[in-house]
Amino acid sequence: MSSADRDQSTKLLNGANGSLQEVKVIERSMNALTNNNDTIITTKTKGFELIWNKLSYSVKTYSHSLKFWHKKETHLLRDLSGSIKSGHLTAIIGPSGAGKTTLIECLAGRRRIGVTGDIIVNGVNKKVKLAYNSQSEALIPHLTVEETLLFASKLKNFQMNNLVKVRLIDDNENVYNATTFMEENILIKLPDSTYHHNLVRTLITNLGLECCANVRVGNCSGGQQKRLSIALELVSSPSILMLDEPTSGLDSVSCLQCVTLLRKLSRNEDPIAIAASIHQPTARILSCFDYLYVLSLEGHCIYNGPSTQLLQYLNRFDLTCPQYHNPADYITEIASGDHGVDVIALLADEQKKATSDDLLVESSVKITKIGRKSRKQKKSRELLKTWILFKRSLLISVRDPTDYMMRATTTAGILVLISLMYYNANIGAIDGCGKQNPAEVLNLIQNVDQVLSADPKKSTMLNFGFIFFSLIFVGFTSLMPTILTFPLEVSVFVKEYFNGWYSVGSYFMAKNMVNLLPNLVFPIIFGVASYLITAQIFVLWRYAYFCLVILIMALMADSIGFIISAIFSNNVNAATIAGAVSQIPLILFTGLLVRIQSLPDFIRPFTYLSYYRLGFETLILTIYGFGRCEPVKEIKLSDLKQTFGPDIIPVMGCINEYGILDNITHKFEKFSDDFYKTNPSLVLQGFGITEDDFYIDLAVMLAYVLIVRILAYMALSYRANSKK
Repeated sequence: MSSADRDQSTKLLNGANGSLQEVKVIERSMNALTNNNDTIITTKTKGFELIWNKLSYSVKTYSHSLKFWHKKETHLLRDLSGSIKSGHLTAIIGPSGAGKTTLIECLAGRRRIGVTGDIIVNGVNKKVKLAYNSQSEALIPHLTVEETLLFASKLKNFQMNNLVKVRLIDDNENVYNATTFMEENILIKLPDSTYHHNLVRTLITNLGLECCANVRVGNCSGGQQKRLSIALELVSSPSILMLDEPTSGLDSVSCLQCVTLLRKLSRNEDPIAIAASIHQPTARILSCFDYLYVLSLEGHCIYNGPSTQLLQYLNRFDLTCPQYHNPADYITEIASGDHGVDVIALLADEQKKATSDDLLVESSVKITKIGRKSRKQKKSRELLKTWILFKRSLLISVRDPTDYMMRATTTAGILVLISLMYYNANIGAIDGCGKQNPAEVLNLIQNVDQVLSADPKKSTMLNFGFIFFSLIFVGFTSLMPTILTFPLEVSVFVKEYFNGWYSVGSYFMAKNMVNLLPNLVFPIIFGVASYLITAQIFVLWRYAYFCLVILIMALMADSIGFIISAIFSNNVNAATIAGAVSQIPLILFTGLLVRIQSLPDFIRPFTYLSYYRLGFETLILTIYGFGRCEPVKEIKLSDLKQTFGPDIIPVMGCINEYGILDNITHKFEKFSDDFYKTNPSLVLQGFGITEDDFYIDLAVMLAYVLIVRILAYMALSYRANSKK
């Protein structure tokens, strides 16, 4: 198109008043269109073919008797060969357990461990894009259909300017084509937002989703959700589309509509290869498929060819389908062994003989390489995709505020409970210090008794309990929401990551940014309010450090929740149990229930793995350390005589009977020197900690936050890239 034609097309597009006229996108694979991996598409893809040759898949299982473990290798797919051609719709059918889903996942690259044989794409003249859609709808129920497609388009097709071929239509429905310009289709450049909206509107129209475009996905019917799942994969114009049971859960009419839609998509202007596993299709649905690939129970292929030639092929082996009997049901009966195992073996051998060994050509590309390239992200777009994912996650949180409401309700309820329990108790006012001069030794003894007393108005034990409870409360309110919600989202993440929407890093950063809001707000609210309610010593830096430690505890617990959720992503119950059980030894090592000094030497180093211990010691030092207790003067035996008067003489006489009177003064003064000069706080002495431990514990906690976040990222990455 000349520059003059481009200017004229721009005028037509903008209209006389500068407003945007209707633009119908008729093709996305155009000259100079850049896909989401910066590969320039120069020609259409025609005549390419996905081929698998001598494909087998096995899994290792373990069984045990009373004495021995036995390893067994189970073959699910056996020496399969076949192909899927562009512009054709292929059905993979067979009885339950035949390996239809397994074959689809192997061809899509989802399963790699245990796979042998070749899976390649022949006749490639551009970068092939593969899309896979699992049987379960991995959709976000809180977004509308249009929002779901818009976010998908922004994640998969971002570029600042998008070139698309369009037809321009005026108000009178006149199409400006070859009679107006040199080209039938005009190539124009659309702004990014316009491009995505036009693409989404086109997909919604083509897949019949207009009636539910503004309806939340969770409220859509099963058929609408199936079509939305297909639309999500069509956003990036895939060359190969693999669908696992796209008609499961649908009625016969919806099934026919879904398959008819797939047939239409396979024959569009830029043809794609579509393969779908189907369970018990009707005769009419079966006729919509161009090719059939039939699997038997033991993972053998017993038919691979045009759907119209199935009955003719079976007649060669004296297998005649009864009149008015569904051919799909008949071939499934054969594959199930209803006509004998020998028949399956005969058909499988015939398919192996018909397979050509010369399937690899120079232009072939392995499917594993295609999968790796599709998941490879351009680093310059990582921040943008992180921002898009953050906005999507934030919108989901607003639409479903259950997490926020539960945290807010729990935090408010606990603060009210603390207010009632500690009303007028002033538990933070007791300093836990020794007395300051020898004349108050009796008061010293009484003060020591206060440390161990059960009287809530005199005991520092009550404050220890408050600190202990605060750590557990903040830890569990940050840990459990992550454990309970993330496994529900992981199926969406795995599907989108596998289909190359974004990287693990982008998703992890966005998820952490969204989780940061409740993990900042509610712990800080709890720390600020509870510190004042319990009448802790009001020194600004102590107040700030108390809230900081509470916040670090929340971040630690959230990261641990990420790790547990990634490991048990397929089982919410197991994740919940693992989350609760994993905290028990950490809580036991806090130092309040069991004193660290009383533990065996070989166990003590492991107590540093407990972030509850680090948080507890840091809070104890924050409240009771750093000059809250002034240094105590030395107490000598002469001070005791002066304090107790002549009453001390009978005591000294008793001591004299044991012959230690000469040494008692030295021992007492040495004990006094060690006891008081080391640390004037009875609380710090009781827990065996010093003010130097504060900086160590705080540094270790901050390091743990970083380390646990890295481990959470590694667990998520391993889950996403696990080779089944």
